[in-house]
Amino acid sequence: MRELLFILFYIICLYLAGYFVSCFLNLSVSWRSCLAVGFVGHIAVMELFGWWMVAFQKPFYLFALLACCIFITGTAGGIFFIRNYFRENKGRLYLSSLKAEKEDILLLGIFIILCVFLFLMYRPDADDSFYVSNVLLFSKSDILNPYDSSFGNPSLGTVPMYDFQVWESYLAVLCRASSIKASVMCHYVMLPVLLAVSCSACCFMGDALQKDQRKSTLFVCFLFLIYSMGGYSVYSKGSFLLSRIWQGKAVYLHIVLPVAIALMLDFSETQRKLTGILLGFVMLAGIGLNPTSMYVLGFQILFMMLMISFYKRNWRLLWHLVPALSAAGLFSVMILLRTRSYAGQMEAASGIPKQFAYHTFVGFLGDGRLYFLIYLACCIYILIRGEIKEKILCVYTPLLLFLAVWNPVMAPLIARYLTMAPSYWRVFWLLPIDYAMAYCAVRLIGNRQQALWKSVAFAFSLAVMILPGKFVFTESNSFIRAENKERIADEILYLGNRITGGTEEQQIVLANEEGAAALRQEYDGIELVYSRYQYILDLMMYRKRQEEAAERIALMRFVNGAGKKQEDCYISDLLRKYQVKWILIDEEQTAPVSFLKGEGYTLLEEKRGLLLLHRGQ
Repeated sequence: MRELLFILFYIICLYLAGYFVSCFLNLSVSWRSCLAVGFVGHIAVMELFGWWMVAFQKPFYLFALLACCIFITGTAGGIFFIRNYFRENKGRLYLSSLKAEKEDILLLGIFIILCVFLFLMYRPDADDSFYVSNVLLFSKSDILNPYDSSFGNPSLGTVPMYDFQVWESYLAVLCRASSIKASVMCHYVMLPVLLAVSCSACCFMGDALQKDQRKSTLFVCFLFLIYSMGGYSVYSKGSFLLSRIWQGKAVYLHIVLPVAIALMLDFSETQRKLTGILLGFVMLAGIGLNPTSMYVLGFQILFMMLMISFYKRNWRLLWHLVPALSAAGLFSVMILLRTRSYAGQMEAASGIPKQFAYHTFVGFLGDGRLYFLIYLACCIYILIRGEIKEKILCVYTPLLLFLAVWNPVMAPLIARYLTMAPSYWRVFWLLPIDYAMAYCAVRLIGNRQQALWKSVAFAFSLAVMILPGKFVFTESNSFIRAENKERIADEILYLGNRITGGTEEQQIVLANEEGAAALRQEYDGIELVYSRYQYILDLMMYRKRQEEAAERIALMRFVNGAGKKQEDCYISDLLRKYQVKWILIDEEQTAPVSFLKGEGYTLLEEKRGLLLLHRGQ
């Protein structure tokens, strides 16, 4: 009941904040889009005034006070404008504007179905060893961002590129205010909230693109249908929406990016004077969620605005880029200044293999290459039958992106100096495959006059969107049935309680991959020998702690039965050096288990193939 009440309260606050912003700035926003406007406004203002609190580890109460002021201002402002609306209309609510069409019912049905699957199924994600663990740490700490929580070791510091984002701190405030655990907040409570906000953001974009509410709603229906068939690749938009929606990069992709596109589509018609400032706030919201948004949002805003200016033959419109690009540039410099002090980290992330652009593109598409061919066909249709807005969004802007970002000549340079090679693949999120397909389907159905041909066009559109894809919620995509609200395997919770029960002393644990990814999401009293291989590199290898990094990697490989067999005496010495009391290991690792028993470890528990071993003082 607490979770349900929080969801309702939070959605109401977001809606009122969105209504306040839209009225205050005189934005052309329908009632369906207020949720997204309110959310983006919240995160943008939190980033504008709160980034330094996170970056410089200020007291938690200061950040919580800022969040409280934002909530109160947005809610009170929304109530004020709603009261004015009723006064002007003499207390009448024009229900005709809220009349449900069959497209609205279809969208509601898709939303409910996806919510059901999100509640019933989940895919464990190793990235949560960082994100959810940080939410847990921040929600229980007196200061913000005290150290990296994936290990639980205060001596390791933080990962610099994430020092300027506020998303995990924002969630931590929500956790403390609602008394909801971090894992439940991220993996359970935020699912319907962020999915609803994403629907709202797509409605905002659909309204700007279609200027017809029924067509806009159908456009959003097709978008979410395409996303639900995005299981062809772990990098697809649908995969990020439906398997890791609580992570900042998924949030900016499915909420902030559509809002930015909607603002620019509106700008292509109205040349609204405030658009530049609004895009600056949109960029702040993206940075507050994840730093990679600086180039994902930055490229979209830059090249789309270039096309609008070219179409209008008015290059003075490019001044509207200044706030957004200035924000991205400022935070890029601050991240660079913090990162450059760690020798080797930038160099390691800048290595470019041969045929980099091609292999990255193929890996991004996975088994969904047919979608790309359909997109190319949609581009031809849009060039022939589409309006200028659709051409700018789906054809001209991607063409500029290809010339400047995606091609084999520019891709290595962009990856080396802007995105870093491991993160370059995110620029392919800007391929408007989903937007073009959904738009063409709406046009195809809308152009039919007879009901029979409309039905045929609708069935054809569904086939084109469903058949080339793969439903996200399948076992082959590593989705499993949820056993609890925490979305952590029952055996991990059981053994974690066994480790932490009855003591407040920090417990040092060497765990297998599953345990290392999940334990710190729920238990801040556990310190891990390792969390992820990449975090060992980021927090040790590039910080002149190469020997320690090599030792922890050796223990990681040992407990997972990977790599070359280590000398027994070497592993024995490492277990004592790092004071490992607890070991979580698969029962299939018979040789390591036998070795550990010989080293004085006692088997305490066995749960679903996981063994918990302990060695006392």
